[in-house]
Amino acid sequence: MFSADSQYQTQALRAVQTLLEGSNGVFSRIPESYARHLSHTYRDGDISLLNRIHTFAFSEDLENWQIEEAIEKLAKVDPLDWAEPEQIEYISLDDVYFDDEAGLQYDTEDFAEVSDMEYGTKVARMFKAAIEHAFGAEVDSVGTSRGEIPSKANRYCREGDGFRGTFEHEGKKFTFEMCKDEQGEWHLAYKLDKASRDKLFKPAAETKKKK
Repeated sequence: MFSADSQYQTQALRAVQTLLEGSNGVFSRIPESYARHLSHTYRDGDISLLNRIHTFAFSEDLENWQIEEAIEKLAKVDPLDWAEPEQIEYISLDDVYFDDEAGLQYDTEDFAEVSDMEYGTKVARMFKAAIEHAFGAEVDSVGTSRGEIPSKANRYCREGDGFRGTFEHEGKKFTFEMCKDEQGEWHLAYKLDKASRDKLFKPAAETKKKK
């Protein structure tokens, strides 16, 4: 069963997609009267800034993945990072990519200029955001089948036209696969890893055997 928060994210992201299609991909053309209905406060205190999506600084230089990731990030933010969220008149890409932990802004212009480790971290964060959106809960870490961070050595979890790896949640390990369909839409499938599944059901099986 999905929580109210995860239901909101699913519906809101679809709504933004529809609004963008109706505005020919230009954020400023989205009517504020439509955008304001996308406001939401999460149980953990975070808020959504999708109700200010019409103020996002659109640029033809942005790649589709940058736009999609920016929208997902704006769907759940810490209100303390934004002064007067309801009064926001302009959201830049640098605002979206602010790193709370390091207190720095990501260089989103050219990933080739950063180190492999930094780029691998960015890839892991992208996977984490996508998985959490579908999983409906916070993910502790994302990596390869061995738990390693995505890197050039493991082709950033890429296998063929998709991506495969693992993520952890509350001490349980899951395997995931991301792939694109014929319409160009990405889909995510995940399942509990066999080792974690065995640990989860072993106590019940042993109890039944003793009886």
